[in-house]
Amino acid sequence: MLDCGMAFSADLHLHSRYAYACSKDLNLANMAAWAKVKGIGLLSSADFTHPAWLAELEENLTPVEDGAYEFDGVRFVLGTELSCIFKQGGAPAEFICWSLPPDSMPSTASVRCSRSCIPS
Repeated sequence: MLDCGMAFSADLHLHSRYAYACSKDLNLANMAAWAKVKGIGLLSSADFTHPAWLAELEENLTPVEDGAYEFDGVRFVLGTELSCIFKQGGAPAEFICWSLPPDSMPSTASVRCSRSCIPS
């Protein structure tokens, strides 16, 4: 368990190998290995809305507590980046939000539904 009174390092802005222009070697094993090298105790699983990645997360992450999961001694929380692209004053603009869902693994069906309910 991560002690809130204790300092720790976290990286919550990550991507999986399913994200555009990311290494195909970006998997849980490599993420955990590099987190250990860098002294990072908590990572975001990143891109959990991708169906293949979500299936991998469900298969390989072990629930621990408070919505956290573990893989090879490194804690993970689910997360995904939301890129909001729009026009402002006729010019393209963008801001990025990071979403951390509630404390349980979403089902593939609920992720699919939430993605299809977004108006275009």
